[in-house]
Amino acid sequence: MITDARSLWELIERRVAETPDTTMLVDEDLRTMTYREYRDAAERAAAGLAELGVGEGTPVSWALPTWIESLVLVGALSRLGGVQNPILPIYRHREVGFVAKQTGAKLLIVPSTWKGFDYEGMAREIAAAQSGLDVLIVDRKLPDADPASLAPAATPPSSSDAVPVRWAFYTSGTTADPKGAQHTDRTIMASAYGMTKALAIEPGDVSALVFPFTHIGGRRSTPPRRSPCCNAKASHSPVPARRSTWLTWRRNARTRGRGCSRTRVRSRAVERPSPSSCITT
Repeated sequence: MITDARSLWELIERRVAETPDTTMLVDEDLRTMTYREYRDAAERAAAGLAELGVGEGTPVSWALPTWIESLVLVGALSRLGGVQNPILPIYRHREVGFVAKQTGAKLLIVPSTWKGFDYEGMAREIAAAQSGLDVLIVDRKLPDADPASLAPAATPPSSSDAVPVRWAFYTSGTTADPKGAQHTDRTIMASAYGMTKALAIEPGDVSALVFPFTHIGGRRSTPPRRSPCCNAKASHSPVPARRSTWLTWRRNARTRGRGCSRTRVRSRAVERPSPSSCITT
């Protein structure tokens, strides 16, 4: 397991060096991507985004479904050193407009339409009211350019005191404005490491990506610390059965009726057909 990477991009490059041809992603259409292919796609997308003005420290808000392209976008923005603001696709004008303004986003990335909702129309309305905000429509196709045009990736700081903020995650703001939390790459990776240890994930395991990828739970499911086969988004098309790990929970009898406190009983591993949309952790 890689536990000492100083940034997400360094983690990606080190995983590619160790297991370049291991399958990293399988989606519901059975599209696959190895670690090497993921790194290469992220660099091409990074070059395309750089042509749009995205670079070190550029705040980018994006609301995409759990697609392979969403994961590639994360790698691309990490390669450029952008500040990412993933937004759950269920959020609408009020939430998206608020967080794009508060983060000072320079680019808002959305699909044209998804599940019957006009994301492009929403994004353009928001951009019209926010000076300096551009809109990029992504329908499973990211900007693409020659990675040779990219400057070398920045060397991550060694001191934890100098680690830059790279992420902003927001609640929906059910009773008030959305509330944001800032993260560094290292805080996200620390959370992913904790999940990996808690679930006893090992090389060869398949891990289902059951959270939306724009959710903090989705992000911490995906950094490639280990090299299992894939990390799966819910789907019904099976891939070959591999060891799947999850937690069994029970309600603590002493707190029953006084809230929803839960006690983790155990983790267990079984052979089970896995969903087909996979992202390796």
